Amino acid sequence: MESMRNQMTQIRKTLIEHNDADLVMGDVIDVESQITEFESELLNDDSALAKTLKQKHAKLLLTIQNIRVALAENKLQMAAYLSPSSPTSPTSAGSEFDRIRVIVKNNLENFYARLISPPTYMIDAENETEEPERIHGLTCNDDHVAEITERYDKIESELISFERTLWVEFWLKGDPAKKSRDEEVVKLIDGLEKKFAEIKNFMEVRKKDLVTIKEGREFAKGINSIRDQLDIVKGEMRRDDTTTDASLQELDTHMADASELTKSLKTTYSHLLSPESEDKRYKECFDEIVNQYKLVRSWIEEVRVWFREAVRIRGWMRERVDILLNVPKVDPFQEDEAPVTQEQVDEWRKEYEELEREVEKFDSEDVTRLRAHVKGIVGTGNETTTTDMSPADTMTIGITFETLKILDQLLGKLKDREYELDLLSLRVQWEREYDGRLQSLLKKERMVGLLIRINFLNMMSLPNHIRSIKS
Repeated sequence: MESMRNQMTQIRKTLIEHNDADLVMGDVIDVESQITEFESELLNDDSALAKTLKQKHAKLLLTIQNIRVALAENKLQMAAYLSPSSPTSPTSAGSEFDRIRVIVKNNLENFYARLISPPTYMIDAENETEEPERIHGLTCNDDHVAEITERYDKIESELISFERTLWVEFWLKGDPAKKSRDEEVVKLIDGLEKKFAEIKNFMEVRKKDLVTIKEGREFAKGINSIRDQLDIVKGEMRRDDTTTDASLQELDTHMADASELTKSLKTTYSHLLSPESEDKRYKECFDEIVNQYKLVRSWIEEVRVWFREAVRIRGWMRERVDILLNVPKVDPFQEDEAPVTQEQVDEWRKEYEELEREVEKFDSEDVTRLRAHVKGIVGTGNETTTTDMSPADTMTIGITFETLKILDQLLGKLKDREYELDLLSLRVQWEREYDGRLQSLLKKERMVGLLIRINFLNMMSLPNHIRSIKS
């Protein structure tokens, strides 16, 4: 009998692996024949051993007959889970059927209650009257996805276990109950079978819901990645030191990343963004982030226009600063003679005045336009606050201030040059007047010396007695 039992185990294993009745039907008939013939070899006395062997033989025979019946009715799953240790007979009915029917009914009601509603967020215990909100890929987080994945995986596992155990047992007891009991039982069994089919359908629907939620969550992550890049750009634009060409290039890099993410998102989730899609929230969310991208891009282009103008203005002013830094270095306080001539000072003064006129003209035209633009952004009094300004406004003001710093440097160098020329003019004037005074003194000195000499010669020409008198 152990050999026959092993053959039956192999038959069940083959059915589970291949789900093909033709592969095992011959073996089933052969084993049934062996078990039937073996009955003649059983003991016929009333000993305990004889009774035990008869019981085991009856179980083997009942099981192989049930398997053959199940295969004939194409109930392969039922046949695969019948075993000599649990030879539930399709001919049993009565109270045992009622017991298993109640258990199955309770299980089905439990599955139904857990699957009838779409996945929703947990409701706060303090707000029990609040309507549960359906989980959506755009509003959930990774914890929500993990929670509902675990939830439905558990339900599906329980459902599979139920189908392979209780449902098979109910199935086996259901067929004979239909034949031996009234029409009401038939309706009960049919109702439970329909309920189970409905639950399995709900399980598939919820699995599709889960796939949709997971897909929506990945879409939301893509949206968040684009938003992160745009937030970085807006944050950089509001910083005081984002006023150089390198800063603009860094902003362009982030915008390029945002653009690539947007294109990838549009391609990957085109079915969610299609006009035919029932859920319009994805399209609305995508359109919103695209509009944000366009707005930030327009800010950068606005800044770029002013930055180009500022670069031109800075370049012009730096050229003049370099001119003033490279003028000849002359010490107006050096000893001996004057370091330069009046003609050189006059030439430098002419160059300075020409440069001063250029700067004044430039300040009144180009730089005034920059100041007016900033004043238009900031406003007067309480008209505008920092929070009212866009990142483009903030960055434009920063660029303008950096430009005005160079203007202050240029004006400072002009004042320094004017002071130097004034000192040189004074030194040349002093030297000139000094030379004049010195020449005048020398002339008087010569005249006094000449008079003394003439007087001396006159005295020497007089007689001695007269000369002594004069002396």
